[in-house]
Amino acid sequence: MAGAENSLERFRPQLTALDDEALAVAASKGLVRRAQKDLQKGVEPKLLNSADSLILEVDRHTVSLPPTGLLDAHCTCPAADICRHRLAAYLWLRSQLQPCNPPSNAPPSPSEISTPPLPVYSLADLIAWASKPVVREALTFLDQKPPQIESVDPIVVRFPQANITCRYFAATGLDGMLCSCKARRVCLHQVATVLAVLRSQGIVLALSASSPSAESETTATAAAAQVIATAQTLLEKTIAVGLLHLSEISRQQFVTLAVSAQGAKLPRLALALRSIASNIDLSLKRDAAADSDRLFGRLAHTYALCAALQQTAPAYPPYLAGRSQSHYEDVGSLELIGMGAYPWQTQSGYGGLTVLFWDKAAQQWCSWSESRPLFHGNGFKPARAYRQPGPWEGIAHPAEASQSCLRLYNARRNYQQRLSTSSQTIGVTLRPTQPADWQSVSCCFQDWQALRQHMASAWPMGLAESTPLERLAVIQPHQWGPRQFDPVPQCFTWDLLDQADRLLLLKIPFTSTDSAALEQLEQLDPAKAGVSGVIGIIFLAREAIYCQPIALCCQSDPGRSAIINLHFPPEQRASKPAIASQPLTEPKEPDLDALTSARGATTPSVDLLLATLQRLAERGQNALDQAARRELTQQANYSETVGMAMLADATRRLVESPGHLSSQLLKIRYLCYLYQQT
Repeated sequence: MAGAENSLERFRPQLTALDDEALAVAASKGLVRRAQKDLQKGVEPKLLNSADSLILEVDRHTVSLPPTGLLDAHCTCPAADICRHRLAAYLWLRSQLQPCNPPSNAPPSPSEISTPPLPVYSLADLIAWASKPVVREALTFLDQKPPQIESVDPIVVRFPQANITCRYFAATGLDGMLCSCKARRVCLHQVATVLAVLRSQGIVLALSASSPSAESETTATAAAAQVIATAQTLLEKTIAVGLLHLSEISRQQFVTLAVSAQGAKLPRLALALRSIASNIDLSLKRDAAADSDRLFGRLAHTYALCAALQQTAPAYPPYLAGRSQSHYEDVGSLELIGMGAYPWQTQSGYGGLTVLFWDKAAQQWCSWSESRPLFHGNGFKPARAYRQPGPWEGIAHPAEASQSCLRLYNARRNYQQRLSTSSQTIGVTLRPTQPADWQSVSCCFQDWQALRQHMASAWPMGLAESTPLERLAVIQPHQWGPRQFDPVPQCFTWDLLDQADRLLLLKIPFTSTDSAALEQLEQLDPAKAGVSGVIGIIFLAREAIYCQPIALCCQSDPGRSAIINLHFPPEQRASKPAIASQPLTEPKEPDLDALTSARGATTPSVDLLLATLQRLAERGQNALDQAARRELTQQANYSETVGMAMLADATRRLVESPGHLSSQLLKIRYLCYLYQQT
């Protein structure tokens, strides 16, 4: 056997690199266990040849293992994919190798992980290996899904947000890579793995803008540029006319231009233009929901989007151009914690149901939603959908999914972390959500200052794209203060205090979709019900932190879920929430001095300037009279005094050079928005 052992030495790198986890990625865990049982029952492979390839006889079948790796191995059995004979051959050969060095349990050092042994592949090498479209997709995927490089040989790269793990083996190179997506061809995850490791070595590869279809791309770019220029002109014209003097023609122009933007593959611009048209329509109808300040803000935001698109042309970044269709990616198996459900309804006439989950592996929120148009009169009721079968095979209904720990197989998820209702996805309910489950969520806060800092860092600045899940958090109040219902704005609030007596307001309006939650909160006694946490959407303001509650987190008994969905009645009438021991208090007058001091030094300047800009935008092109000039000059001087030099310079340019009044108003309005964010 000494000669055979010597001939195996050149196969040592690939044999030792393929551990049981890597073999499971190539085949499956069950097939690896079966191959191990075959060896334990006495199936002993026989090495027939070890020249160019390793030829073995395994259970009356011939297995050929080439130096290029397991994926290129062959077996005479009828199995199309990797069979148990090939796995048994690898396991047996690995056991025949004598260890050259004693195994070390010490983890690799950060320096070893940051410089893994990867050859310097060029862009041409990757294109020849995977094709140019796959390389382009991999570059986009890598920018959207931050990777984690965990080991040296094999190089293990994980993409937690996509639930994907790739392995690169130095002995087999590109052709021997393994990916947990189990694609039958070179996938974008494998290319993204190589690109990520090269970036860790300081080598950044990027595709050039040239392509074989240069003429068609030039035509599309010209069409997009024309749409952007037309949108800028229309936005300036709208301000020149005045927000109080708009007509039906203005609304139709925005609707038409939105269609053109969609055709030019600028869906985010199209959505912004449609939103402006809807706001103009509300103003023309004298609707109570009309708001000229909101319309002015959206005009300025869209104007800034057009400027950003012009600066990045022709290679528009995905977050600026937008996505016309949501693409769902296969993410394999997921272990999720059900964290509540809530109904919703939009002003455009759509209603739906959303179930929230916490992804334990990726440490992030994800969701599943069902929506229907309500204007067709199809009778869609979120409360009914809450108890209907679904959303995946193996799950009784969304009510169970929102209050249980699940394992999903063949799951699919889009860039907004929304799960697909795919017929191929199978769910298994593991257990009801327990207190230890929701307490393990990393977005769980007992300190309101830490909550504010987290939300401020997670909230996107400027034109960065935001997702609704970024505002979710679990809060654990130290003390439940007084609660009140204000009949004027029809809003229920509850004071929640942390250990430093900082205030967070639990706030919920009285609407058709939130009435059930409001009633439960009115009757709730947190101590009797064992409520110690709230899952909700966090809103930051200068004077306070607001939380719109979705579900309650309880210290439940074993076998019962620790999640109580506020918007839906409990299944058993006997399990109603405990009645409050004290009645609701009357609304309190706000402390105006405290609110003013909490706003900070920059707030008066921005607020006063916004009011002046709003009056100018409402009146139109001839609104900049001498009184407005004096007012703007005073506000510019004050802005410079408090350290907002950029805002002061922009305001002075408006006063000194009013020739481009519309464009300058839009720019200053957007600049005020940026200062408000900071």
